[in-house]
Amino acid sequence: MRAIQELCPHAHIDDHSEPNIFSEMIKVNNDPIPHIDVSLNKDFYNYCKNNWKRSNSSNPKATDHRQKRYNTPINDSFIIEELDIVLTAVQKSFYRVLKTEYPKWSGNITSTKYQFAGNEISNTQYKMRNWHLDNGDKAIIGLWYFKHPDDTNDGDLYISNGINEKCIPYSENRCIFIPNLANAWHKVGDRAKWTHERKFINIVVMTDQVLHDYSKKIHKEDYIRPVRNLMI
Repeated sequence: MRAIQELCPHAHIDDHSEPNIFSEMIKVNNDPIPHIDVSLNKDFYNYCKNNWKRSNSSNPKATDHRQKRYNTPINDSFIIEELDIVLTAVQKSFYRVLKTEYPKWSGNITSTKYQFAGNEISNTQYKMRNWHLDNGDKAIIGLWYFKHPDDTNDGDLYISNGINEKCIPYSENRCIFIPNLANAWHKVGDRAKWTHERKFINIVVMTDQVLHDYSKKIHKEDYIRPVRNLMI
């Protein structure tokens, strides 16, 4: 594994000579659902920003948010290795939460996915995804935001337990992780005008069992509804 200081020479190294990938100690916030809200090492953040890759898979003339977003798999081994370190800590933090919610879950993680993602610039407002869950074969989801300093303040993340909700602003070097619980609802606020790409790294942790019965293919409309826990 290449050390973070090899490509990020100003990164802080702790007493154990391990890269301090987090800019602060991570902790699980349970309001209104369990989540981790943290910044990552600034030099690593800048490395990712300077080595950003994008695809041409989006349709800039589309009105559907899914067609105005690109997803580019990350192949940079350094980024993958450092994000793996981040996810090791996140998985440890969420393990008890997931096992409490899903007693019959094996605890097995089958794969992780990292993508450079972005919503295109647009001069007109269009709807983002409303309240939804991720498909039940995901254990953890993460969003690491790369907001341009001159971008507008729209497109925030909202999380909810189905009753109470919380706004997490889209901001520079903000990294959010959510365990895929049966009430871990989330949505993205609409933006009136897109002055810059809404850039983020999309992080997904896959498991070998289906944890709940929410499915994007089946539940085509986004709104909060009863979801069945399949691991009790």
